[in-house]
Amino acid sequence: MNNDESDLVRRAMSAWFLSGSTTQPPNSSYVREHEGKTYVVLDNVNGPLAVYRVRNGMLKRLKSWPSEVAA
Repeated sequence: MNNDESDLVRRAMSAWFLSGSTTQPPNSSYVREHEGKTYVVLDNVNGPLAVYRVRNGMLKRLKSWPSEVAA
């Protein structure tokens, strides 16, 4: 994971905790490209906790996402 991806994951984790969630996403969270779009997936042993779309440097939490993103 490069520095830009690490920064996106860090920002997504920050947003996750600021939303009031207490479940800890492990270090296996990742950034994935799909159909020209960038996503950050916060993942734990139970599956994806949250998926954020990166657009113009901003993160937006998604209610649903393409299955290929969190596979």
